[in-house]
Amino acid sequence: MGWAAFYLSNVTGNSRILCSVYCNGSQIIGSSNITVYRLP
Repeated sequence: MGWAAFYLSNVTGNSRILCSVYCNGSQIIGSSNITVYRLP
C-alpha cells in the first residue's frame, strides 16, 4: 500500500482513527494512531 495524506482539525489529544473501504468487492479495514505534540 502507498501513502495517503489527510487534513485533521480540532484534534486535542492522542487518538486512534479507523478507515474502511471496499476495493474489488473486498472490504479493507485499517487503523492508525495519532500522537499530539505540544510546545513546552
